[in-house]
Amino acid sequence: MGQSVETLPLLMDETINSHKQAGRKKSRAGRKKLRAGRKKSRAGRKKSQAGRKKSRKFRESVARIQSCWNDLISHVVQGKKVVFSINSELLEFEKLLMKLPPKKRSLFQPSFSSLCAETNSLKNEIAHSMKMQFNATVMQSIYYRK
Repeated sequence: MGQSVETLPLLMDETINSHKQAGRKKSRAGRKKLRAGRKKSRAGRKKSQAGRKKSRKFRESVARIQSCWNDLISHVVQGKKVVFSINSELLEFEKLLMKLPPKKRSLFQPSFSSLCAETNSLKNEIAHSMKMQFNATVMQSIYYRK
């Protein structure tokens, strides 16, 4: 040990200062690490929020597309019911018309023919309406995919 009593306090001060500096360096490194971890977690949260937002938008888009197609399907089913109802009633009228004697049948035949022409026009309008609905649904599907 050969050190004097006078140098002992200086040596202790240096030792204490070096320990303090080491502690400060450790705490700085810890704070940097903590900040970096916070930044990473913020970035991760932002990415996950963006991912959830995109996922929500995608689900909403799919729901809108499905809704459009379901509306189209119900429209087609409804149009089909109307057309089948018209056709079945025309067939019933025709059966009744055929049961009539030829002289009376000739009296009703022009009315029945004009009724058939009007129903064909109505069926064409229903088919056109279904085509328009289909085109609108396709366009909405394309719009909602974006």
